[in-house]
Amino acid sequence: MNRIITSVNTQNIPKKTLYADNYYSSYDVCKLLEAHGWDFVMTIRKNRVKAETTKKMGNLEMNTIPGPENTHFKVLEFQAKKDKIVRIVYSKGQAKNCEVKRNHKKPVIRPKVIHDYIMHYSTIDKLDQLTYYCRFPYRCHNWTTCVFVYCLHLCILQAHSLFQLQTKKHISIIDFVFLLIDAIKPNTHTEIRQHEVAVRIDQILFTHAFLPISKFLPDKIRPNRLCNNCRKITLNQCKCGVYFCRDCHTRHLLIIQEQALTGGE
Repeated sequence: MNRIITSVNTQNIPKKTLYADNYYSSYDVCKLLEAHGWDFVMTIRKNRVKAETTKKMGNLEMNTIPGPENTHFKVLEFQAKKDKIVRIVYSKGQAKNCEVKRNHKKPVIRPKVIHDYIMHYSTIDKLDQLTYYCRFPYRCHNWTTCVFVYCLHLCILQAHSLFQLQTKKHISIIDFVFLLIDAIKPNTHTEIRQHEVAVRIDQILFTHAFLPISKFLPDKIRPNRLCNNCRKITLNQCKCGVYFCRDCHTRHLLIIQEQALTGGE
């Protein structure tokens, strides 16, 4: 944690807030962050505490955490789901209220930390449900797949952080994943469309190939037909059975290819 604080402080960010899960929350980390002037919002789970400092936080009541001077930690408990009660510890800089608008209902005033939890933390469980079928590193045995999925996960998290910094929009990671999917879809459709057009043009060239009638046939057998377009006598025909001279056959192919490119029949 000291390395993270040192590396971030060198970037001269005016206000820094750390959101962390119960895996990283501890009493020592809270004191360290407050000593460096950081705001923090962390969750506490009683059934998942192992370290002594984390147990100390897990057994706290809903009041100000006792500590040294100039230390004011707040603990808040609320019911996130029917069978899930969440405890949040946060710094005094995050002790604010916000107005949350609801559809066709009056806006609700609630603590800002609860709103941040719903916007950021609660979507992680949903993301785990949506990606449960994926073979994550702790579920697969092939080490190359483990490395690939791990790197992909890191890239998505890094892209999500950069997106929030550059656009100054705070969206959950699940919404960001959906934005990535929507951005990738047009490129995929374009590649599929180009492949379909190429296949269709190959079919057109095969179906409407130019077949000159052999001039070595006797006059009685060799037919003299009129071109279907310019009505000139021609000894050539298209593979589909229509008679065309050389120039009209070229124009005929160009028209059919344009129809294939524009999606016409």
